[in-house]
Amino acid sequence: MNGITIFMEGGGSGAQSAAAIRRGMDEFLGPAKKSARMAGLRWNLVACGSRENTYRRFREALNQTPESVATILLVDAEAEVTTDPREHLLREDRWDLRAATDEAIHLMVQVMETWIIADPDELARYYGQGFKTAKLPGRINLEQEPKPQVQSGLKEATRRTGKGRYNKISHASELLARIRPARVQARCQHCKRLFDELDRIIAAA
Repeated sequence: MNGITIFMEGGGSGAQSAAAIRRGMDEFLGPAKKSARMAGLRWNLVACGSRENTYRRFREALNQTPESVATILLVDAEAEVTTDPREHLLREDRWDLRAATDEAIHLMVQVMETWIIADPDELARYYGQGFKTAKLPGRINLEQEPKPQVQSGLKEATRRTGKGRYNKISHASELLARIRPARVQARCQHCKRLFDELDRIIAAA
């Protein structure tokens, strides 16, 4: 094994927004990235924009990338997950992922913002005065929180802050760079699954 490539949903259609979300997720995955570099592995995080484009690029990479590079898919679940990630994406999106291993398919459950709200203390520090933590979903297992409630709770919590309501393009990359992976893993099992898989790849290198 000489490298890890992650194909991530997000970043919109512009190069600037894609670069921003890539930087944010790179920071969030920083502990794994640092370990990979120390193990001599190349690290490549690709913000692919739309959901379908992420799927397409991942599928292409499975056919073109050497086996020495671990290729990972990271997309929003968009709904409650009651099966393994492969079956979930087959049911929700009709994606054919038979060419990928189970370990290569990863979900942000139910959406990326679920990970963001898992660390309300960092959100409060980022938004400052006017931030309402009580407006965020409070359940411990945030993956059970439906997507509409995650999004509306985040917007309500930030509505009266100086930065204004949460805006994915303006705020997501900065928030990803700030939230603490351990806090997110404690409330989102699929996030922990991603970090565990990255640790496994690195340890085996």
